[in-house]
Amino acid sequence: MKKIIPFLILILLFAFPVSAEEIEVGTLLESEVTADTPLIMISDFSCPQINAGSTGTLSVIVVNNGKADAENLKISYTGEEAVSSGASSIFVGTLEAGKTYEWKISLIARKESGGASLANIVFEYDHNGERVQTADNVTINIKEAPTQAEPEIDSSMPRLIVTDISIPDGYLVPNESKTVKITIKNIAKTKSALNVLMTFVDASGEIKPDEENYTIANSIYAGKEFVWELPLTAANNASSSEHSCSLSFEFETYDGGGGSAAAEVAIPVRQPLKLDFSGASLPAKCTQNESVTANVTFMNVGKATLSNCRVSFESDAFEIGGSTLVGEVAPGESKTGSINFRAVKLGECTGTFILTYENEYGETFTEKVDVTSVIEEQVDYMENNPEEDKEAENKIKAMRWIFLAVGVVVGAGIGVGITYFIMDQKRRKIEEENL
Repeated sequence: MKKIIPFLILILLFAFPVSAEEIEVGTLLESEVTADTPLIMISDFSCPQINAGSTGTLSVIVVNNGKADAENLKISYTGEEAVSSGASSIFVGTLEAGKTYEWKISLIARKESGGASLANIVFEYDHNGERVQTADNVTINIKEAPTQAEPEIDSSMPRLIVTDISIPDGYLVPNESKTVKITIKNIAKTKSALNVLMTFVDASGEIKPDEENYTIANSIYAGKEFVWELPLTAANNASSSEHSCSLSFEFETYDGGGGSAAAEVAIPVRQPLKLDFSGASLPAKCTQNESVTANVTFMNVGKATLSNCRVSFESDAFEIGGSTLVGEVAPGESKTGSINFRAVKLGECTGTFILTYENEYGETFTEKVDVTSVIEEQVDYMENNPEEDKEAENKIKAMRWIFLAVGVVVGAGIGVGITYFIMDQKRRKIEEENL
């Protein structure tokens, strides 16, 4: 019976073959699992249902299921129905193999959206000297906004509302004048507004009209619009945010009556990034195989936060260990990052320090500094010590005197011995002759 079972299994395999199409999507081949590469994907995510026109928070758990670290990892979000209400990307740094990272991003659903919406999460990282990009997706559930009934309109009076506001580039910049176009519509069916006095006020006082803060429209007929072109300038210390500004309207009617209305408009202000830095330099000379360290300081001299500050160095004359993440630098503060490299090529050389940073909206800015140096050949030698040389010379002189004294004594002894020997020989000869 035991011998029959393997044959039955073989018959079943040939009778019911498994095709490549039947392999479940997402199943990894053994070669892919054992490959020494990062594998970045979403292991889990959560996002409560968002009402159309409202905000919500998406939480994404990112995991590195590969067998290598993902360096300089950057995660970005893109969606059409639900868009980011702040920064749409984040710089994580290194995500080690087998580790996870949680990213929370604020979203806002478009007013006209509804139902399930797909959004992409894009991963960018460095591996083996190359920039790799992969993507995964999440589903955002959006609750469609209820249909609103037409507002009851007092047909006996004009009704003025703001229907649109247009700003060049979409925001104001401190100390730069921009003409803001505000569209006012009279939604009354029959009544026209006459001699309309329109007034603009920013409660914070950080946004001011270049000239007068008011204008007068001769008339805004029923169902018609009026566009107020208002040059505005944000103060140098204006906060980087949306400013709630007030519009008020006073008008007359054909029958001699009058009325008023008010509206609130949001005008964004962006503070420009202002970076100063120091330490991006090389020594005038360095020795081959010498390790060189550059301490680069990021100084935030503006009023907006510098995010994801990073310093790197490029040169074919040095071996470079990679870039250094400095991180976030608040206004008025400074942070220093050290970058190490080793001199390898002899002679005059050039290199470039690259400083990158982002604003709160995920936009990246770059500063480059070109530097030069001279790499000299390493020389091994013994340094002379004058004191040791003098001491050795004195020892030699002393030894000379000792040898001289010894020579004199020995010479004198030999001379005395020879004289004594000669006299003894003469005495013996005389004694022999007398005998």
